[in-house]
Amino acid sequence: MGSILYINSDTVTNAFYIVSRQKKYTKNTLLDLMKKVILLFSVVPVVQSDTLEAIELCMDETNKFRDYEDALQYVCAKNIEAQIILTNDKGFVSLDIETARTL
Repeated sequence: MGSILYINSDTVTNAFYIVSRQKKYTKNTLLDLMKKVILLFSVVPVVQSDTLEAIELCMDETNKFRDYEDALQYVCAKNIEAQIILTNDKGFVSLDIETARTL
């Protein structure tokens, strides 16, 4: 059986915003594209406790988390017991989940 790819709902929002700012697609084309991308993944919701935990990680001086978005990605990955986090963020910090660069 193959692996399941996850994406959190915050990433979906960020991706939509970034692509829409480029003004390369009409609204309906972009929405259709986003729908196709979303269907490739299992979307993990971000809930209040996730956001608070990410903030706490950023405030904790004993770890390397300083970027809220990275901390939120990490918290969501922990919640689903992810084995690896794929990222193109050179500065991504993970405490105990393997990371791999996508580019």
